[in-house]
This record gives sequence, C-alpha cells and structure tokens, in this order.
Amino acid sequence: MRKNDFLETSRSSVVNSRKVVKLCLSFIAIVGSVALALTLLDLGQAHATGIIETPTHTNPWAIAIDKSSNIWVAEPGCDAEPSCSSPYQSYIGEYNNSDVLLNNYLEPAGYSSPTFLVVSSKGAIWFTEPKTNAIGRLIHSSTPTWHQWTVPTSSANPYDLVLDNNGNIWFTEYSGNKIGFFNTTTHKFVENAIPTSGSQPYGITKAPNGDIWFVENTQQKIGSFTPTTNGTITIKEHVINIPGGPTPHMITADSAGNIWYSEGFSGDIGEFVPKTNTFTNIDVSAGLTQKHISGIAVDNTGRIWFDDSDPPSGKNPRVGYYDPTSGKINTLTLNNPNAHPHNGLAIDSKNNTWVAEVFGGPTGSLAKIPAGTL
Repeated sequence: MRKNDFLETSRSSVVNSRKVVKLCLSFIAIVGSVALALTLLDLGQAHATGIIETPTHTNPWAIAIDKSSNIWVAEPGCDAEPSCSSPYQSYIGEYNNSDVLLNNYLEPAGYSSPTFLVVSSKGAIWFTEPKTNAIGRLIHSSTPTWHQWTVPTSSANPYDLVLDNNGNIWFTEYSGNKIGFFNTTTHKFVENAIPTSGSQPYGITKAPNGDIWFVENTQQKIGSFTPTTNGTITIKEHVINIPGGPTPHMITADSAGNIWYSEGFSGDIGEFVPKTNTFTNIDVSAGLTQKHISGIAVDNTGRIWFDDSDPPSGKNPRVGYYDPTSGKINTLTLNNPNAHPHNGLAIDSKNNTWVAEVFGGPTGSLAKIPAGTL
C-alpha cells in the first residue's frame, strides 16, 4: 500500500469512528429524552415480578373478598359479555389470602355460568347467572347448599350485583334495561326501568352514604339512586360530558364518596364528584393504541386501580393505578400475554391486588399482586 493510500485509509477510519461515536451519543440522548419525558409525564411501566398466579378451574370473571380475607371467584367458563353462548354448569372457587385453592364448588344441574358475585355479612355467596336468567346463592359448609331464583323479565341477563345496607341485592339487567331488586329474606323481586332505553347497564357499586351507582355501557351516562326497602326507586342519570365516546364498564366509589368508572376502549378512567356535579377524565392508556380498561377498584390509600386487557391482540395485558393526590400513573405488564384481565379486579384489606386472568393458562388464573409490588 502506498503511503498516501495508507494516510487516506487512516483518515477515513477516523472519520467513520467519529460518525459512530456521534450516532451513539445521539442514540443515548434520544433514550435519555424518552426517559425524561416518561418521568415528566409520570407514567411508570414495569414488568410483573413477585406475582402469584394460581390456575382456576375454568375462565374466571369476577372476584369478591369475604371477612376472613378469602377470595371468591365466579368462573363462567367463557368470555361472558354478557353471557356464555350456551348454558354451562360451572364453578365458584374459594382461595385463601396466599392464593391457594381451598375449594371448587360445582353448581348443581340446572344452573349456569356464575358471572358476578358478592359475599353477605353472614358469609353467603350471591351470584348472577345471565344465561339461566337467575340470581343464585351458595351457602358453603361441609355440605354446600344451593338455590336460585329466576328474574321476572325473560332474557334480562342479570349481570353485576351489590348488597345494600339492609342486606338486599341490587343488580343490573344488561339486556332488560332495568335495575333489579331482590329481597334476600322474602325472595321478592322488583324491577325498575332505566329512563334511557337500550342503555345496557353494566357495573354497579355502593357509595359510603349507601347510595347505589351504576354505568350505562352504550350511553355516556352513569346512574344513581337511593335504595329502598320495598325495591321501588327513582333513578337519576348523569351525562358524562367528556368527548371521545367512553363506554363505561365497571364502577366503584372512594372513601370521600367520589365515583370512579372505567371507560373501556377509550383507554381512560373517569371520576364524578357528586358534590360539585363535575366529571374528570384521566388517560391511563400509556400511549398504547389498543386498550380496554375494565376492572376498577380503590385501595385503602385512595389509589385507583384498573386493568387493561388490550384487545384485539391481547399482547399487553396490564394492571396499574392512578394516584389522585400526586397524579402518578404506574402500570405493570402481566406475565401471560393472553391473560385478558377484565372485570375481575379487587383489593383486599392489606392492599393486595387480585386479578382474574380470564385466559391466563389453559383454564384461566387468579393472580395476586402483593402490596408494594408496584
């Protein structure tokens, strides 16, 4: 090689090396900018470590926690929106607070797909059966006893349910467009039409003052009423005056009486303050183009937990919380990309978060996220 060629080659190598260094520095700067942006936005994203997952018998949907901190899971055996395609004699599972299965209770013949459930002060498990159009009860003991009562309106699709301060049940009739009442002592039904037709009432909850709140899935509305002992109520509707077409799913109340609800495919959660009659929208999508926010619950520090099944790909299932005090949003990606966390989300008294993974594993899973994991 001639001297000039050698010098030219050396110069070229130096120039190329400098270019590589500049590219690396640019990349580092970009990464740093992204990290800074995430910090400024206060959007945390983590991956699931320390989560305990226990297989369920068949596709869990909703969760309830009893006074002993045992976890009860309704297992319809399908993606129940609002019901399975055909009647399916299925299970209610009981787990201890360490996420260890205690019992699987198989429904008797003639029952079908328990979907939502609550636990009474006496320990009875009350649940809805949309496909059988019934309200059911399980009294668990060495010899479990079952009973079910048919909802008066045919094909009403009884969906979510809640117990009032008198121990009576109020439930949404997803296809009946009604709020149902069931006296747990006399077994009497009363049904109340929702003012807006075709509203498909979905989630329902009780506020600290005893009032009942519910969402209208196909309308941009939430509803409320004061429960009565005779089952006849006056329903008040509140228009969600937020653009973007929210499809509210589940609903809960914090200790101050503020109402929180998930907004489905918009990727948001909403807050309604009854005292001021004001709505606020919080984007918890973390920039994802696909999202489905459904389950929602409040822990004892006031943080609002939510889950995101992220359809249609289902590859980024998340659980997270929004802190109303700081504005912080923190999320965790579940281990199983097919987990499909949906309506089943609950917080126990120790701030452990429980999630029903509808398709987590061959038959679904119950996931426990210990307090402090996220």
